[in-house]
Amino acid sequence: STCVPTPPPSVLSANVVIGVTPPLTVSTGDTAPVTVSQPVLNMVKETSTSLISKDVYGNYTPASYTVTVTNSGGASAAGVVLTDTLPVGFTVATGKVTINGFAQPPAGVSFSQVGQTLTMTTNPAGGFTIPANNGMSDGKLVIAYDAAIAPTVATGSHTNSVGLTSTNGGSLTGATAAVELTAIQLSKTTSTATVNKGGVATYTITFANNG
Repeated sequence: STCVPTPPPSVLSANVVIGVTPPLTVSTGDTAPVTVSQPVLNMVKETSTSLISKDVYGNYTPASYTVTVTNSGGASAAGVVLTDTLPVGFTVATGKVTINGFAQPPAGVSFSQVGQTLTMTTNPAGGFTIPANNGMSDGKLVIAYDAAIAPTVATGSHTNSVGLTSTNGGSLTGATAAVELTAIQLSKTTSTATVNKGGVATYTITFANNG
């Protein structure tokens, strides 16, 4: 028999060209305005009891304070926490607290005083939210409270300051209010508790200075 050799396998060769996409070019010639809204906070502290005297029992009447935080920005302020440093001998009266004119609810607001530092926030913690300016008026947070004053506190001027922090509105410091304590006691009595028609009532007003 005749042996026929198997031809060698054909070798195919080809040149393959891989296309490469040119880099994407972004033109920066065109611009579009972007408005970024953010809160703009302002804070004021006031007192309606700038002059405080002692009553007939030798006790000071409470100090009344109001802290007002306004937001004139275009975004709500979140996580607002206020810290008030009270004078020595001043203690916040938790039953005399209002938030935006409403009595402090049993839940939802936290007033905690450690030493002379009063922290005002929400409960659970997280901070107050102050709405943005709505085009007609600023968003507002108004906190009013009373502070009892120990009778041993010295007379004279007592100033306290409040600050705040916000998760997106920065921080503020330096809002202060001062009260003047005096040792004068004022009392009024009468020796004629019952007076007939046409009779005369007698009153006695007594000033006492314990300073």
